[in-house]
Amino acid sequence: MIYTFRALSVASIAALSFVAASCSSVSVDPCSRAGVDARMEDSLSDYARSVRGDINDIRQAGRFMGGETTFGAMRIAKAVSALENMIDRFNSDVVPDIQAIQDECGAVVVTRDVFFEFLDDAGVNRNVRDWADRMASMIEDGAAD
Repeated sequence: MIYTFRALSVASIAALSFVAASCSSVSVDPCSRAGVDARMEDSLSDYARSVRGDINDIRQAGRFMGGETTFGAMRIAKAVSALENMIDRFNSDVVPDIQAIQDECGAVVVTRDVFFEFLDDAGVNRNVRDWADRMASMIEDGAAD
């Protein structure tokens, strides 16, 4: 069976955590939808903690996208570095988990979509997200698109 899905929204993660806690004695098939979702949640939660500062930097850059001031230009430059770090960490921390899920379960996970839904869930400004989309060629393709 092939699953196509995106990163979990915050509400889905909360609901899944509640269900997982209340059903901890019930074993979940790691390749079921719930099992795959739980594995992605774990991977993305760890990733979110590791890039928290970078997320803040790219959120702040949204206010300075014009770069008219020296301070704004510096914020944008810092955000470029933060986004590059996030992509590197995503490639090293999340992509191997996505590949393992695909190898084990045959699930199709569109890596790029997972990254951009993560940015959306993190509250990244739409202009910054669109800008980041142009840098997305740096994201490893761990899935068949």
